[in-house]
Amino acid sequence: MRNQENDNTWTYNIVQRVPYPTYSSRQAEDDIALFKLHEEVKLNRYVIPICLPEANELTTKRAIASGWGRTGFAEDTSEVLMKVTIEFFNQTR
Repeated sequence: MRNQENDNTWTYNIVQRVPYPTYSSRQAEDDIALFKLHEEVKLNRYVIPICLPEANELTTKRAIASGWGRTGFAEDTSEVLMKVTIEFFNQTR
């Protein structure tokens, strides 16, 4: 659950937010940001960095997205961390 802590819960204070330059809360595009935290995050089996491609070419056909976002139009945000596998397809399709 979103607000339920356990032994694998850590809290970090955000000291700076850097949203993507073209982000707009009215659109579903460019919804990504960087956060500077008040202390270094300790990596472990539950906390790992994401891997971003070094080039513009993707080498995979799928991606995983997770979050507590809305699951439908004008619905409340989820209380449970959701995960989805996204299949990539070309612009023509």
